[in-house]
Amino acid sequence: MHLLSTDLQAEQRYQALAGEIAATDAPSDASPDWDSLRLQNRDVVAWASVGGTEVSYPVVAPPENEPTYYLDHDLWGEPSREGCLFVDHRCDADRPHVIVYGHHLGLSHAMLSDLYDCHEQASFDRLGTLLWATPECGAQRLRPMCALTVGSAWEPIQQFSFADADELRTWLKQILTQASATSATAARDIGDAQRVITLVTCSSVAPGQDARTLVVFV
Repeated sequence: MHLLSTDLQAEQRYQALAGEIAATDAPSDASPDWDSLRLQNRDVVAWASVGGTEVSYPVVAPPENEPTYYLDHDLWGEPSREGCLFVDHRCDADRPHVIVYGHHLGLSHAMLSDLYDCHEQASFDRLGTLLWATPECGAQRLRPMCALTVGSAWEPIQQFSFADADELRTWLKQILTQASATSATAARDIGDAQRVITLVTCSSVAPGQDARTLVVFV
């Protein structure tokens, strides 16, 4: 998911969309206008913003028969190098664990580029909270718990259903043991965890590599 350059036209439209939301009189933790967003694309299922970065984008659910459609199509359905943030086709935006994919676009700040090196502690430490808003559950704030770099098919992260909160927290503890960057409050945050959002992008500065950076928020 690493590309060398942004789609400037798409990025300008995303920035304008984020600016419209930021310019409203609603509180900073309020959900966006879902009706307006879904007029632009009915696949919109969430909005994600990460403090300390320029990540602030709509999140879509891909078509069932094309799980990677939004790797090369923007929010408006146009072919685009930038694509759009999208959830894993095996989950939905309100599951206990949601995986969200997005491109690393060279040296830009577009999509999830600001997260590509967050498996390094110094980069991880600059992260703020994740604002995750959905039409059904409203807006939530989640803390960055840890980050790691793994192969694109790493199985432990691919769990979306849990019998109860205890199983979710046990799973989180296992993920934490693999992390190369962690928060000082990770153990406490796991104890309080009800849901998890994992943001995924390419780790390498070179395109075509298999390594992925996972940033886990709880």
